[in-house]
Order: sequence, then C-alpha cells, then structure tokens
Amino acid sequence: MNQYGQQCLGGTASMYGTARQHWANGIDAQTIFNTLNPPNSPNPDCDFCTGCGWFDSQGVFTARSRHTGGVHVLMADGAVKFVSDNIDLNTWQSVGGISDGRTVGEF
Repeated sequence: MNQYGQQCLGGTASMYGTARQHWANGIDAQTIFNTLNPPNSPNPDCDFCTGCGWFDSQGVFTARSRHTGGVHVLMADGAVKFVSDNIDLNTWQSVGGISDGRTVGEF
C-alpha cells in the first residue's frame, strides 16, 4: 500500500484532494471507504483511471477522521465503533471483507 501511495504522490494516478468534502454523496471517498490502508493512513486516497469521472473507479479510499488516534465507523449491523489508528492491519482488513470466511472477534 505504501508503494501505491507513492505512485499516487508521483502523479501516476488520480489523487483526490476533495475527499470527504461532499459527505452527503454516498460514493467512494466521500462517505464510503475501504480497509486496504489502516485508519488515518499517511497514504493518499487515489485511484488508477484515465478518463474517469469523479470517484467512479476502483481505488484506495482510507477511513479518516479529525478525532485523535482513530476513526468512528458505522458497522453493517448499525453499531458505531471507534477504531484505533493502531488496529492490527489483518484485523482491519478482515472487518472490511465480505464472505471471506474469516471470523473477527472484538476489536
């Protein structure tokens, strides 16, 4: 993921500085994120796409917050949790997986 972030910073991808500014839009990087990077990762949000519109391709969109030390996330069952920036990356990625057969306990 760090290499992907460096490619974004190097200009070989579309890096978005407007992520989360239009929070009412239910699209990637505004209200939707993925768990590829840990919360508040220093890696930028970006995607690799030529000719794409606004956030309409696959990419890395990290959970970010202005809260110190972590992010609040809404779970699929309606629960809201505070997740530390220091969460184990394997656990974090398992939380974001669907139908992968992995069981995630309390985190």
